[in-house]
Amino acid sequence: MALQNLGQDKLAGDLQANFKVIAMNEVIKQFESKVEMVDKHTVRTIKSGKSASFDVMGKTEGLNNYTGGVDTSLLAGQTSQTVINVAHDNYNGITRIVTELDEIQNHFDARKILTDEMGLALAVGYDQDVYKVGVLASRAPATFTGGNAGGKIVSAALATDGDAIFSAILAAETKLFENGVPAGSDVYCALPPAQYALLRESTKIMNNQWGGDGSANSANVGMVGGIKVYRTMNLPSTVVSTGPAAYQGSFVSTVGLIWHKSAIATVNLLSANVDVIEDKKFNQTLLRVQSVVGHGILRPDAAIELSVL
Repeated sequence: MALQNLGQDKLAGDLQANFKVIAMNEVIKQFESKVEMVDKHTVRTIKSGKSASFDVMGKTEGLNNYTGGVDTSLLAGQTSQTVINVAHDNYNGITRIVTELDEIQNHFDARKILTDEMGLALAVGYDQDVYKVGVLASRAPATFTGGNAGGKIVSAALATDGDAIFSAILAAETKLFENGVPAGSDVYCALPPAQYALLRESTKIMNNQWGGDGSANSANVGMVGGIKVYRTMNLPSTVVSTGPAAYQGSFVSTVGLIWHKSAIATVNLLSANVDVIEDKKFNQTLLRVQSVVGHGILRPDAAIELSVL
């Protein structure tokens, strides 16, 4: 009588191979379906090393009119540029241990639920760190001498008034335009649920006779000033004093973030990775999900914070 190893692929090799593939697919699917920020900022994937470099260009100046021949005025004006290095952090991960006895006694597929929740936790952690960097970018000084720093729109009314939020988003769009930030599909606005709900009640959003883009039936705000608006639970709202220094700061007055995807950078060394480790000695299985990424400020002038203070 032969032992049938259900986790073994083609009767050879790792006894957990098939189990690991299933778990990995579940985690990656959950991560990709829940993560908000992965396509809304600049991401570079590396195969090795401790950081990635991102080229940042300033405005080009020195346009001249000339009639031909050698014109030394053509040498006037320069384009500022720099390289910003973003280092990755240590492992970000979640570990769970499932005993064999618990799995046998259980009446539902616990591993599926666990791997889904682990993928969700990884996505939430990723988004929270990127949002922190986005807010910190709005507070950062200009990258180039004579350039523009990040921006901040302050109004106590942002805590209670949907029309004030509407006006603040339009003001942020104007500021980004003045900073030379490209308009279009790569500009976003993230609001906490409370501010999103207030904006949703504004007639400027919902009245299509005024050009409103929202829908009360679908509870959708749509766009304001060409900026896509969505709600999130992951904007920072407390004082962060632990973890990597690049993500620390006071965010107690933050009620929104408007940014272009060029404001924030991420280096990705290891995407969502899953390990399934069988421990026969203790009749248990270890499920481990981890990634290695890092985030940094790329263009401060492409980020605007909404604040009540």
